[in-house]
Amino acid sequence: MTGPRGQTREQIEQTALRLFAERGFGATSLQDIANEMGFTKPALYYYFRSKDDLLEALAAPALDRLESLVEAIARQPVTPAARRGLLAELLDLYLEQRAVMTVFIGDRAALAHPAIAVRSKQANTKFHEWLAGPGAEFAARTRAVAAIATIRSCVVAFPDTPDEELRAPVLDAARAALGIRPGRAMPLIADPDRRAESG
Repeated sequence: MTGPRGQTREQIEQTALRLFAERGFGATSLQDIANEMGFTKPALYYYFRSKDDLLEALAAPALDRLESLVEAIARQPVTPAARRGLLAELLDLYLEQRAVMTVFIGDRAALAHPAIAVRSKQANTKFHEWLAGPGAEFAARTRAVAAIATIRSCVVAFPDTPDEELRAPVLDAARAALGIRPGRAMPLIADPDRRAESG
């Protein structure tokens, strides 16, 4: 979003994200955010109707991307290259949205927000089912859950580690949890602005 209004909206989102990370979603009020911005609370309402509205705006890009990945895997057979591709795409998403993901993963109140919890749970269920494969036994399903949990946990556990240092070890760990070897990763979402990964 461009222009002064768009820039102000982005500044509010970044301020809210920082306060949510420092204090928690439940303990941060719109008044706190307005004070931090040097706004009156009514001025903040011009951009966001409520704290819930603000939280949903912060989560939307990551949730939209997760749902795009769900659509992409629905068109792909379950192969080792496609599985590597999904793990790489998820890691890229978590790294690109690291600050947002850290808030949501570390704050139960934020993660449990109805508009976010339903979309997140639906996407993760699809990822688990697809990674495990059709008709998978329980052991394969647990490996699928562990692979995604590995990505999520490592990105949050090492917040100050640069992306380029984190990427290879986390992908190695996620592949190991899933029980697949390193190799070619199939890109699942065509995006000319993002570099191809071969993980």
